[in-house]
Amino acid sequence: MLLTLHMSQEACFTCIRCNRTFKTRPGLSVHISKIHRHPKPRPPQSTLRYHAHLTAQICDEDGDFLASGAPPPDEDDPSWAPFQDRPSFEFAKLIYKKMQCSAGDIDHLLNLWAAHNINNGDGDPIFKNAETMYDAIDSITHGDAPWDSFSVQYPGPTTADSPSWQLNAFQVHCRNTRDVVRNMLGNKEFDGKFDYVPFQEYTMVRTSQYSNLMSGQWAYAKAVSTFFFTQCSILI
Repeated sequence: MLLTLHMSQEACFTCIRCNRTFKTRPGLSVHISKIHRHPKPRPPQSTLRYHAHLTAQICDEDGDFLASGAPPPDEDDPSWAPFQDRPSFEFAKLIYKKMQCSAGDIDHLLNLWAAHNINNGDGDPIFKNAETMYDAIDSITHGDAPWDSFSVQYPGPTTADSPSWQLNAFQVHCRNTRDVVRNMLGNKEFDGKFDYVPFQEYTMVRTSQYSNLMSGQWAYAKAVSTFFFTQCSILI
């Protein structure tokens, strides 16, 4: 368990499990007792079986496959709408997101800006007041996935002795899943950080491991049925 090295005539005791070094043998012994007394077994080696046809091969907007490693399409010039230009966008980002100023402080700053422009014969400030800035922020549509609400209630028969969850209506707040996924796919920061195709994971023969959505049976079954019906419609 102990490995002794001699460096500059000074003993150095190294743990062979984690390569951490100690100046004294008792220090190494205490480390092993605390950290490695009950070592965790290594996780089993997994075997992955990916979907045979859904390969997430990149394609253009018309669905035509591209060569592996093809560069992304050129992006159009960024639009700053609903802001009038980039300075107004950057101002709102600084004041609202980074500095998190109150509405009163924003109004005071914009009033000072307006007074300065009047004295110097310049134009209007970027925003009239905090409310107009908030309206512009709320009007941003890029990456938007609006919240939706609906109520649910137990549909079966009830009596006076029924539990409260059967008698009460519950409000559900959610976002459209398709909009959320579309925004994720369009965000470069998510590139390569999640599984694009469903797969089945096995730690041994007939022993499955479910670690995330795309390794679950639901995703694989949906992909198989979707591909089957798509091929049938093409043949028809």
